[in-house]
Amino acid sequence: MTLIAVAEGFPAEKMKVVRIDPKALNRIMEYKEPHLLINVAGYLECMDAKIPGSLCLSCDREKDIGDILPGNKGTKLVFYGGNGSPVSDCRLIEEAARRGFSRIYSLRGGLSAWRRAGYEIETAQRIPRTPSLSVKPKDLPNRLKQMKRPLILDIRDAAAFERGHLDGARNIPFSVLHLRYQDIPLDRTLLIVDEDGSRAFLASSYLARKGLPNAARLAGGMNAWQAYEKGSTK
Repeated sequence: MTLIAVAEGFPAEKMKVVRIDPKALNRIMEYKEPHLLINVAGYLECMDAKIPGSLCLSCDREKDIGDILPGNKGTKLVFYGGNGSPVSDCRLIEEAARRGFSRIYSLRGGLSAWRRAGYEIETAQRIPRTPSLSVKPKDLPNRLKQMKRPLILDIRDAAAFERGHLDGARNIPFSVLHLRYQDIPLDRTLLIVDEDGSRAFLASSYLARKGLPNAARLAGGMNAWQAYEKGSTK
């Protein structure tokens, strides 16, 4: 199945992205076809776990892709995230197509699917896990009242944050958290919000290592909160 991802002002025929499953990707790797794996989940997540041989480069760093692309334009470029298939919202893919690469692939289900298929995972710098409180959406208002100087830290990308966020939330995308964690005040109590609950635990564990312990996280992320809000208004 070929998915056509159309970027604004960019010819559709040059933006063909083929979604492949872990078995197909493993076959590419085993047969040693010219390929380049690019983990777009963000530096911290990529360093914590990735498919062997992958490079770490988040979707918003399209200006940097020229530094890693091979000279052979026939190389298969395989992009993947943590638990999804980056396509239309990943500027790296658009930039790769602009530079003349036409054999562009996206791993269906991302690293999570690769894990479930039983294939090898590589860890460059694992983040030690630290327990953190998970707050259910229905308990969030009361929990915020109990927190001392609460700060809602939204780690979704800037576009998702602009589409909607919790009142008073501050946006530091997970992809740059390792660069901007020092912007977080040490005297605030954190509540971390992600898209679906899949990254907040890793973020809280990382911040605990950086002198920001006891961060709580919103269970299920903004997806769960929006579902809760929708249900409570019926």
